[in-house]
Amino acid sequence: MGDIFLNGQPLSEMPAETIESLEHEKARSQMDARKFTQMHGHIEVHLTACAVSKMAKVDLLPEVPEYADYFIEPNAQWVKDSSHERAWVKVYHSIDRQTTSVIKGRIQTITIPMPFLGESREECWGELQILLKRKTIRGGRQQTLELVKFGRQRSYDSRVGQWVSETKTIEPKMDGGTHAYISLRLYHQDHRPETPADWRFEPLYVSVAGEDFYRIDAVWQDESIVITATLLDDDSEELPKFLRR
Repeated sequence: MGDIFLNGQPLSEMPAETIESLEHEKARSQMDARKFTQMHGHIEVHLTACAVSKMAKVDLLPEVPEYADYFIEPNAQWVKDSSHERAWVKVYHSIDRQTTSVIKGRIQTITIPMPFLGESREECWGELQILLKRKTIRGGRQQTLELVKFGRQRSYDSRVGQWVSETKTIEPKMDGGTHAYISLRLYHQDHRPETPADWRFEPLYVSVAGEDFYRIDAVWQDESIVITATLLDDDSEELPKFLRR
């Protein structure tokens, strides 16, 4: 049987630590496929949302038959002591690419079934999560993907108690490899903070290669989190100016 090549190098000649890293990368990719779906077909940008819960025994949720399509990621503190104030569990619903994401014209709608898993916003909240891919393997070789930038028009600054204009891009958190992440908090419509009184999820704007521009909105109501990604005109006035640079 012939050898397997990766990046032009025989697998049999690779150090054990390299093979282990590749196996870890493969496992992560399989998990990402359960969580994320591409934004408008861009391999660079993938979207999902989850619930973050401190509810007692929420880690047992996938064992309940009607929640078989859900899976969990408890943080280290939950594993150590689930009663700790900083212990929580992230709850995801497996992505079905045939039904979860629908693109009609300029608008992509991603619908994720998600009940509110708690009794208050302190016990449960949501996250819009973005996976940014910097590189990929094509034809057995690693290639750098298009540059992606993120930003918002404004955000609520609790230090001054008001909304303020954003003037800089949002820098994703790198994982030390080929991926980066952004997590933005999202509240259920029935459990929004009292301050600011008009709290809502502020749209996120995305620039791909400085050519394609999008607005991402998210809302959690009833038992679904709905993400919409809208393709904008190049000269759209709502697009933050700093994303054009």
